[in-house]
Amino acid sequence: MKKVSAILFVAALLVVAFQLVSQAERIFEYSDEIGLVLFFGVIVTEVVLAPVPGGIISFLGSAHFGFWSAWPVIYAGNLIGSSLAFALAHRYGRPIVNRMTDEKSRDRYDDVVSGHRGRLWLVYMLPVFPIDVISFMCGCSALRYRQWLPIMATGMLSYSFIVSSVGSYFGQFVPYLGGITAVVSVSFIIAVLWFLASLRSA
Repeated sequence: MKKVSAILFVAALLVVAFQLVSQAERIFEYSDEIGLVLFFGVIVTEVVLAPVPGGIISFLGSAHFGFWSAWPVIYAGNLIGSSLAFALAHRYGRPIVNRMTDEKSRDRYDDVVSGHRGRLWLVYMLPVFPIDVISFMCGCSALRYRQWLPIMATGMLSYSFIVSSVGSYFGQFVPYLGGITAVVSVSFIIAVLWFLASLRSA
């Protein structure tokens, strides 16, 4: 029975993947409102589910929607997603951080979280650090939410501005943007399903 269920699950996943690839160009052809809501949901999800990389998603969204539409969505999505990550880590402690991040990342950014707050603010400003990992680790630190939120919220203005600018400008030069979007969409769905399955088996 388990074998049949596994086969059906894989078959369903392949159907979804095929539909995403074949309809890639239409994903962003919805009205701006619906498309931006979907984009916002993806941003929040990728921040909370730390194994899912978010930079490429923000880049593609900015390339499709343009700077002025993508910037507030990326900012708001990261603001809410990071707050959820902080709250989850604060509520469940170090075990959830260990579960959602790898040891190498934790060791690398422990000093940043526990060090000077100006350095932490710089981390949130620049799109070169894994802000999801940082937010989870901050939730387990001595920082309180009211201390952490201004650092994250103001730094994220710069982060989202840079990502939106790069995506909206350079996205026009990327060939096969629809195909790349399809591949990333499929990878995102697979990563989310894998992550949820790993939580159930833990």
